[in-house]
Amino acid sequence: MPPVSAPRQYALAAFAMATAPLVEALRVVAERLEGDPALRSDLEEGDRDLASRHAEIVALLPSGSPDAAGRLLGTMLERGDLQGLPGVVGHLDAMATFGPAAQVAVVTTTLPVGPAERDAFGKSLRACYGGDIGLVFETDPGLLGGVTVRIGDQIIDGSVATKLSSLGESLLTPR
Repeated sequence: MPPVSAPRQYALAAFAMATAPLVEALRVVAERLEGDPALRSDLEEGDRDLASRHAEIVALLPSGSPDAAGRLLGTMLERGDLQGLPGVVGHLDAMATFGPAAQVAVVTTTLPVGPAERDAFGKSLRACYGGDIGLVFETDPGLLGGVTVRIGDQIIDGSVATKLSSLGESLLTPR
């Protein structure tokens, strides 16, 4: 990999500094919603009007958070996309660390992955794809087990659901 030019290094540092307050504000809300599924559900599916739900989610932001954080949360709330907030934080984190064109591996598992497993995934993926790769972890109970990894348009599917589907197709295919 060619060395990064001094102007690019400065630009990357400025980008990281500019996005850090936004990333941190969104991380606080993502962690709060992850730790309180009832709150997330109430915000997403509540019977209250959008304006009151928006005010409630903005109140979760740390004081001094960038206005953009409240606007982004409002848009995600309005579109029913709050479940994607941890992924947004992961992507922004990778972009701030490796630059706006960062490669991001989206690792999807059935259950949440602990710190040791996250580190192991990170080491393995960085060994295969290079050190400049961000990681985003998501859960999907529909996988039934196993893991999928998506990097750009490449998908590595080791899920039980896919294996069962393939097995079913092979059993139905006449020989």
